[in-house]
Amino acid sequence: MTLGEGGMKLPVWPAIKDQGKAVDIVFTDSIEEASATTRGGLVRLYAIAVNDQTKHLARSLPGFRQAELLYGALGTAQELRQQVFDQAILLVFLPASLSVDAWPTDAEAFSASLEQRGHY
Repeated sequence: MTLGEGGMKLPVWPAIKDQGKAVDIVFTDSIEEASATTRGGLVRLYAIAVNDQTKHLARSLPGFRQAELLYGALGTAQELRQQVFDQAILLVFLPASLSVDAWPTDAEAFSASLEQRGHY
């Protein structure tokens, strides 16, 4: 995509950026940066979509509370939960075998990917 700025045309690549509890659409300077940023943004979108399931899972996994206590020397229980579930989301929804071109690019594709979880 090209944006005009003061008579100049600048190439930019749109990306979905993780903003904590939400995501934003941003423009990046390279396709590599756009892919990395979008990967994080998609993880956040999936985390929002499966929030109820991950809350239930965190409460019901045997030994998870003990792992959180042991992790206390390195960080908070919330940080551990976030890291564990972000990695699970990557494995289920964005596995390494799934090319960047196959990532969802609209609401319909995102919804379909939620239904197809783990079938890639």
